[in-house]
Amino acid sequence: MVIDLLLATKNQTATSKLLRTGFNVINRIIHLSVKRGLVRRDKTLTLSNLSIDEKSFRKGHSYVSVLSNPLTGTVVDVVENRDTKAVKQLINSAITDITKVETVTMDMWPAYLNTIKKMISNASIIHDRFHLVKYLNDGIDKVRKREVKQYDELRNTRYVLLKNK
Repeated sequence: MVIDLLLATKNQTATSKLLRTGFNVINRIIHLSVKRGLVRRDKTLTLSNLSIDEKSFRKGHSYVSVLSNPLTGTVVDVVENRDTKAVKQLINSAITDITKVETVTMDMWPAYLNTIKKMISNASIIHDRFHLVKYLNDGIDKVRKREVKQYDELRNTRYVLLKNK
């Protein structure tokens, strides 16, 4: 029941208030559930598609790197930091047969890109759509800013070029 309520509220504090229990109780249930799920997980699973991304937490630049299966949305492993060492640790701990990996989806973070190219050279690298669209929009905006000085008809077109479908 607690897990279902957590899925619905997506908030530990709200769940603890609804169940009239302490935050620590809810947090302990989460940790025990994850531990139980990790023990049940099939360790011989060979993944042909991977996804690597970072998640920031706390204030400042504290990150974890997350390795997941993009087809099922299942988190395979999580390690602290988002550097080359973290990516190597993810690959070595979670992937049993590197030759079976066909695709790796990631953003354009150099540590991810370079490490995957070295460790899993046979895999196709796919960049996520969010970052591609962000870089394209930044390029369009730079060109628009530069050319608006020459062409008055380009004034007030930022929304039309960047937001309007």
